[in-house]
Amino acid sequence: MNKTTIDLEPIIRVIVEKEIARQLATQNEQAHANAEGVRKSEYLSIDELSALTGLKRATIYAKRSRRELPAYRFGRELRFRRSEIEDWMRTKRQTYLNSEGGRV
Repeated sequence: MNKTTIDLEPIIRVIVEKEIARQLATQNEQAHANAEGVRKSEYLSIDELSALTGLKRATIYAKRSRRELPAYRFGRELRFRRSEIEDWMRTKRQTYLNSEGGRV
């Protein structure tokens, strides 16, 4: 019997990439479900960022203190520019896919 070897890495990479994109889309929809018809704010609160990324507040504060997340202070409030967070998420996703952790 002739056995053929199949390289599963490209197939798995596509599956993982699609699943990550689906999860990000789902989280984004959930975060903005109540804001339908309302213009998206350019800046996110920490709760909105938590809903968008799935990160806990403590994790967001820790990443911010290590300067891993771009953020701005408006008085006492910490805000995150939506476009910068979306760029950060894309970068993290690409880093994950290119790293050892991205190989299943």
